[in-house]
Amino acid sequence: MIDDIGAARDAALAGIAAATTLDELAALGTELLGKRGPLAQLKARLGALPVEDRKEAGRLLNEALTAVSAALDASRAAAAAIERARRVEAERLDLTETMA
Repeated sequence: MIDDIGAARDAALAGIAAATTLDELAALGTELLGKRGPLAQLKARLGALPVEDRKEAGRLLNEALTAVSAALDASRAAAAAIERARRVEAERLDLTETMA
């Protein structure tokens, strides 16, 4: 299960890194952190583990969830800044053209 957690975390981080728009990131957030996401499914399987393995798997799962959430937040902030810069550039007026 520990390998599954690492694989799910790595796949989630790769998907986040590949996303380029806020809409893609929103969809990924729902997909990855939702109730049917891969990490949530792994969390549901924790109860079947022996007690000594459950503690380690739970810790790794929480770390993976935190890493995915942080990566989503950082990517959202970067994508929002890029979109904001594009919008400002598109809306910018060249006042020297109107004065001539």
